[in-house]
Amino acid sequence: MIGRMSEEPRFRPVDPVGLRAARREWDVLAAAAYDAGTAGVCRDPADGGLWLCGRLEDGHATFLPGDDATFMEVDGQVVSAGRVPTAAARILVRESSGAWAEAVIAGGVWLAVTDAGPFAHRVEDADHALIRSPLPDGARVLEPLDDATDACVVCDTVAWDLVSWLPRPVGPHAWEDEEDADGLAAVCRRCGHVVEIGGSYGSSDLDTSDMPEEEQGDDGEDELTDAERLAWARIGFAEAGFPAYGLADWHGDRQWSGASTIDDDDGPPRTTAIALDHQAREDGDPPRIQVVTRFREAQEPPRAVLRDLLQRLAGRRLAGPWASSLPALMVRLERDRLVTSVAADLALVEEIEVPVDGVPHPFLMACCAGGWAAFGVLDAGEERPDRCALTIAVTATDQPFAPFALAEVVEIEPYLRRPVA
Repeated sequence: MIGRMSEEPRFRPVDPVGLRAARREWDVLAAAAYDAGTAGVCRDPADGGLWLCGRLEDGHATFLPGDDATFMEVDGQVVSAGRVPTAAARILVRESSGAWAEAVIAGGVWLAVTDAGPFAHRVEDADHALIRSPLPDGARVLEPLDDATDACVVCDTVAWDLVSWLPRPVGPHAWEDEEDADGLAAVCRRCGHVVEIGGSYGSSDLDTSDMPEEEQGDDGEDELTDAERLAWARIGFAEAGFPAYGLADWHGDRQWSGASTIDDDDGPPRTTAIALDHQAREDGDPPRIQVVTRFREAQEPPRAVLRDLLQRLAGRRLAGPWASSLPALMVRLERDRLVTSVAADLALVEEIEVPVDGVPHPFLMACCAGGWAAFGVLDAGEERPDRCALTIAVTATDQPFAPFALAEVVEIEPYLRRPVA
């Protein structure tokens, strides 16, 4: 047993005096140490602009606009920062467990590090009373968002407005084209928490299996025929350039679930992942057991991957009527992400041995209400010139954990046959 997924507290304050961001001549206003390095909020003395460095040691940074908070992900963790509002005595950021962690405040800015979860921060005065975050210059309330019936992840209030969201960075880093900043947002009437419409969630975050067909949308692409789908599957498997794995000694139905590719500057698109399902399923139903083999560089740490797998499993159990508008749906998705994040946080992580082609390999495994997930690294890629790691993720839906073994899939045809009725 390794312990719970959460590892709070995640960061500690560091004296910024004498610190510098790599390759930068910036002044560090606030700093916090965590397991991936030291995060910092910096000021560029040339123009006064503020920047968030997720890790001072490498100098990678994102601009801190106006009065808005910003964040960046580093090794599966979220580094967030912002300017300290007037009358604010402390800033709290939400951990995946649902608990609040107090941010570092120094130099007129705040800084915090949390694990994966909906990014949300709470502003309080000296008496711990909530301070509402004001709308930025240029934003205006359009109408009440009456169909948003989910509570705010910051203050648990159900009261939303639809806002024309036009944040404007100040100083020399303002957008040249004002249209780049245009958009809509749902804003909590009590605390001012902002849920931007679009850009925060991809289609993979949303299980549309129970959504009415007219609400699922159209991706604008022609539907592939069965023959075309099989042809693409055979090509993806043949040109993968890495071994794909499935359950060993599996006697049930098998199905090809899909492959991921990325563009390669030196040639055609390169296959980076192959997903194989085990057990028959109707269209839209979750696979019983899925094995995903990935081969690519810069993969997330194992615990971060396992957390994401658990959140997706827990998310399949969320129920409720679909929101009637996109802004209300985005509010629901954010609330659901907090719920699934808390569910993943409660999981107990174990290290198990999984036979892969008969050779035991260490995997991390955890169970949640939606099933169980396991993740292992077969080859970290440290000795490879392309630095690509070979990893395997296994998810099982709505069933208790049972020991399993994996084997390289040499012949893909059994995964392309139609399941037996």
